[in-house]
Amino acid sequence: MSHRTEFEKTFKHFAPYHHRHKVWDDLITCFAISINNGIAKDEELENKYLGIIRNYERNEQLEMPKLVGMLVCAFEESGHCDLLGEMYMAMEISSKNLGQFFTPYSLSKLCAKLSLDKQTIETKNFITAHEPACGSGGMIIAQADVMIEEGYNPQEKLLAYCVDVDQTAAMMCYIQLALWGIPAKVTIGNTLTMQFSRTMLTPMYHLGGWSIKEMIGQRTQEPETNLLVKRATTIIKHCSEASTEVIRSELLEQLQRGASHQKVSIIQNVSRVIINDSVYDLMCA
Repeated sequence: MSHRTEFEKTFKHFAPYHHRHKVWDDLITCFAISINNGIAKDEELENKYLGIIRNYERNEQLEMPKLVGMLVCAFEESGHCDLLGEMYMAMEISSKNLGQFFTPYSLSKLCAKLSLDKQTIETKNFITAHEPACGSGGMIIAQADVMIEEGYNPQEKLLAYCVDVDQTAAMMCYIQLALWGIPAKVTIGNTLTMQFSRTMLTPMYHLGGWSIKEMIGQRTQEPETNLLVKRATTIIKHCSEASTEVIRSELLEQLQRGASHQKVSIIQNVSRVIINDSVYDLMCA
């Protein structure tokens, strides 16, 4: 018997006094909180976890980790796919009233193959993927799957931003991206109305130092850096008293030669460009 089949068989009879959708939501939410709080403890989430499990009998509370264990084994067994999305639909606990129909993984992978931007990976050192209605994260998993096939490590080369209006879907997405080691920010919210509540960061986001990567960017040769230099009203080169115009010419010359550089946003209207050991602070009106 496969681990997925074992899970589905056990889940069917687990806590029969609750609706299957509630049991699934509770299990997935507790699983997601356990992952999150294992690396960045959040007291509010911890209290939510405790509030959920109080709705179950003691023997069922002890059974929940076993169900989670079956899911983890099912992930290892299945390889890259939208496992939770497939199970959610197969067990008929998805909310059809909300129009929840998860994209088949084969289609997600085709889209990922067609949209993979190798040039951006090579020039910026990583790509970002934005999923405004992420569901259980199948599109992002497919993106990571294709990147691996092309020789790129998604743990280092992919940062995902995922949003879904449905908490259950968002938590499914968080679990899957966390288990596949994908750096991601997963948010519960409505992309259309721009109303958002909680954002959870996957373990690989923390372990990979992505907060720093987001802040300082990567070595890049993007043309907007040249535009920033041209727009700057004041440019200060560290350890130099040269005028702004002299420094501007020097800086533009290096950028146009293709010098590798880092662009850092310090505060509003103040940026920093670093080329080798030279540091330039740029101020715009």
